[in-house]
Amino acid sequence: MIRAYRLYNGPDGNSHAERGSVHRDNLPDTEPIHFKETPAQSSYDWHNAPVPEYVITLAGALEFMTVGGETFMIHPGDILLAEDHTGSRHKWRLVNDEPWKRHTSSWRRGQISSFRQTRHELQSRRKDISRNHSNRVRTMAKVTSYQSDIRPLFTERDIQAMSKAFNLASYNDVKTHAAIIYDRIRGIGGAVMPPPPPRGEGPWPQDRIELFARWMADGYQP
Repeated sequence: MIRAYRLYNGPDGNSHAERGSVHRDNLPDTEPIHFKETPAQSSYDWHNAPVPEYVITLAGALEFMTVGGETFMIHPGDILLAEDHTGSRHKWRLVNDEPWKRHTSSWRRGQISSFRQTRHELQSRRKDISRNHSNRVRTMAKVTSYQSDIRPLFTERDIQAMSKAFNLASYNDVKTHAAIIYDRIRGIGGAVMPPPPPRGEGPWPQDRIELFARWMADGYQP
């Protein structure tokens, strides 16, 4: 099994993301492989996948996000299955100083990919869809901003604890490192942030994590 992420069109007509793996059985018939390279610090705003394809990252680290606020990171060795041909779209940006080197291979629409959800994803998908729908309703009512919604989440103890990495009291710093912060508040890519007492206030509850995701989805408003 190889770790993979899949972008797809949900029954609600929106783009969604899920984590799983790729299996060697039932592989679709694919077109020849193409090698591509995108310069460091590049990004690609909201778009759909033009064709279903495997994208295997060789170098670079990227943050992907759907309009609904679902976010995930791609690292070298990860496989992306891009299958959201219609719907509310997704976007990506490089988050390190390396170019995005990858090879891609597409297959005909209608074929079933070899992607399988993890058990955790299968159990939580219904809850995620409901939560993301609620997030979109709240987002339509109020656009989140750093000063009003995000800055108050960080206590002085949190700011001091993370000062060697970035300044949580700075809009520019938090915007620049938003993908890393979003991973760390979920315990991905390192110790969970904020750290537990006495260094910090301890892990955030789910509603704070969702608020940070909405701020990212709203375009990192100051």
